[in-house]
Amino acid sequence: MKTKVFFTSILIFLLISCGLNDIKHFVDKGNVYKNKGQFELAIKMYTSAIEIDSKNEEIYFLRATCYDSIGNLNLAIADYTSLIKINPKFQYGYGMRAYLYSKLEKYDFAIADYTSEIKNYPNGYDAVYNRGYMYFLKGNYTLALQDFARAIEIDPNDFFVYRSRGDLYLAQRKEKLAIEDYTSAINLNPDDYVSYNFRGGCYRGIGNNTFALSDFNSSIRINPNYEGAYINRGVLCDVLGKKELAIIDLKRAADLGVKYGSELLKEDYNIDYPVGKNVNK
Repeated sequence: MKTKVFFTSILIFLLISCGLNDIKHFVDKGNVYKNKGQFELAIKMYTSAIEIDSKNEEIYFLRATCYDSIGNLNLAIADYTSLIKINPKFQYGYGMRAYLYSKLEKYDFAIADYTSEIKNYPNGYDAVYNRGYMYFLKGNYTLALQDFARAIEIDPNDFFVYRSRGDLYLAQRKEKLAIEDYTSAINLNPDDYVSYNFRGGCYRGIGNNTFALSDFNSSIRINPNYEGAYINRGVLCDVLGKKELAIIDLKRAADLGVKYGSELLKEDYNIDYPVGKNVNK
């Protein structure tokens, strides 16, 4: 009887060892394929590993990132859901699923997941900021401002949250507050051409065309292919009576694929100019 038990124990041990070795083999191969960008093959390897161990949250995480990479968001969400069921406190589990919900414009689901992530990790900057941005997209400016303020408390050195709060203030037509936040963003990241462009729009909104023009120039200097700044500078040049410069900027915007640039050329100057004429110029 003792001998039988002994051999049974050895057999169980060997089966477990073989299973663990197989899991490692499939995960390692999956990682190799994933790093090469061969996501479908990586998914097959991770699936084989999950068939052996369906309670390993890390493998679900790896497979979910591959599904996300090939655009299969629903299967990625399903894997994050499985992961969360196994380990509700898995870091970024709720956050990653929330991100996918946001890509599908399911903002209420995203907010719920970011809230769960925040409960698990109250000082997690990404979840707080991202939930604020979801509130912003839904038009709940009060809750968005609360989250942006909290995100700044957690990390006062990330320019992006200042830009986002500036966008919110601009949406509320609070140009002076928006200018303050865009300025903070620029101070933290002098290459933030987007904040230059939108701050320029705010300056124009309050009648400071000199500062507006300077900001549009800075935006274009940093990124010569940023079409939004060409539109804004072109419109401002038209207001300032600099028609030739306005036409140049609107043509450049049209070259970059902005239909509005072509429409303004036709509407204001009776110039027919196709969109995307010199996209690579």
